[in-house]
Amino acid sequence: MKKLWLVGLAAIVLALVIAHFFSEVAVLSAEEVGERAAEAVILRLVETGVQLPEGVHIAVALSWFLRPGAYLISRFGIDPASSFGLCFACLSGWWGWLTLGRLVCCSWIGRSLGLTDIGTFRYWLMFAIPWRAPYRLIVMPLKRWWRQFRYGPRATAMWTGVLSAMTLVYTPGDCVYLGLLWWGGIGLYQPLGLRGVRHVFVVAAAGAGKTRWLMGWLGKLARKGAAYVIDVDGQIVNALGPALERQGHVVFNLDPYKLTLFPGACWNALEELTRAAKRHGRQAVVRFAQTLAEALIGHNL
Repeated sequence: MKKLWLVGLAAIVLALVIAHFFSEVAVLSAEEVGERAAEAVILRLVETGVQLPEGVHIAVALSWFLRPGAYLISRFGIDPASSFGLCFACLSGWWGWLTLGRLVCCSWIGRSLGLTDIGTFRYWLMFAIPWRAPYRLIVMPLKRWWRQFRYGPRATAMWTGVLSAMTLVYTPGDCVYLGLLWWGGIGLYQPLGLRGVRHVFVVAAAGAGKTRWLMGWLGKLARKGAAYVIDVDGQIVNALGPALERQGHVVFNLDPYKLTLFPGACWNALEELTRAAKRHGRQAVVRFAQTLAEALIGHNL
């Protein structure tokens, strides 16, 4: 796999070098290729009979919108004013500017101010290219069938690819939170989730992110959901206790050693005997006390 990456990188570098010396558009600046692509779009719109409003700087806006994709494809010697170049520049510009807006508004500013969380990513997909549903319904079944057909009697299990993982969009309320998407050792912004009711068993080394994953899952706990967490150092309850209470959850913090800053909960065994006396009379208190003592002290101690 590493050799394939090196071969692909070498091929890209070779293509860039050849285009730089043998193509005119490969030496143009980003501003120049952006203007070139914008002029081509406006010319095609005029040829099709589209009336453009006067006094509006459409050329400037199109130049900025098409600039990332036009500059990228021009480095390979492909004219951004061609049909293929314009398609690539439009798709790249759409994806690039949307990603930049998501990173700035949602990831940096929104998370710093507490306005966004892992559940808001799905709203950005309304503006993205809708490729996830067709890929999941058509491409993924074909890939599974082809893998089964090609492998024959051999094992067909393998790691999920990055495109298949991107179709696992986390939705609060009906998903098990899996964490953030990673590709090539780079952490991406998209949170992943598995739909349906299922058990999850997490095994990872120290420092791998188990507590962080659990805190992300607890932070989006459904209103009717519940969790029992053994928090050995109080990190989780200190960070999420007040927020969960604001969401309407009842948080009980059993902290006999006062390790946390969150108010601790307690249980008074004598109150159980008082309630038993009210329900069954004072004669039943002795029997309830004996049962309570046997429950608190095991027979094997």
